[in-house]
Amino acid sequence: MSSKLLSKSDRQCFEAAGKRNRQLTHSTIPPRFTSTLRSTSPLSLMKNLLACMSAKSIKGLALCATATGFLSCCLHVITPEEMTHTAIIETFVRIDLYAKQKGQLPPTLAELPERAGYANLTTDGWGRPLQYHLDGDGVITLISLGRDGKPGGTGADADISESYYSRRKDGTLWVGAELWIAEAMVRKHH
Repeated sequence: MSSKLLSKSDRQCFEAAGKRNRQLTHSTIPPRFTSTLRSTSPLSLMKNLLACMSAKSIKGLALCATATGFLSCCLHVITPEEMTHTAIIETFVRIDLYAKQKGQLPPTLAELPERAGYANLTTDGWGRPLQYHLDGDGVITLISLGRDGKPGGTGADADISESYYSRRKDGTLWVGAELWIAEAMVRKHH
């Protein structure tokens, strides 16, 4: 932001408003992006800015409105459902790594290897452990019971699950093989 557009007091207010917003939020955005996107919402940033900017500062108000419009089109809050889908896929990647290293399926999700630079969570977007099932046909299923933590439900309360075949039709271990994640997903029929 150019110092020519804002007075010194407006710049100080803008910086203070940003600092207040950063203190109020908990972000799951990777650290390299947090310095620019740690606002709870564009509206709250605008409220903080307007609260301290003087009414005489037309340039400051215009800049605030422009920044708010920019943030509202670029900021996306990650939903618990999206976090759950990501956790499930990441857990399947870690199951694949385990099978490559050990030549078998992990007995529990606690046995999975950690990946550097990844969250390595085996919990859903609501903080509950993913359920890990291996059925008699060798299908691995990871399940989240949704927002309410109960089987079934609709909307945010609906269960979220993904399933992969762990063995080929000939009985050999498929998990851990090249392209397992891409080829072995159990397709859901609606």
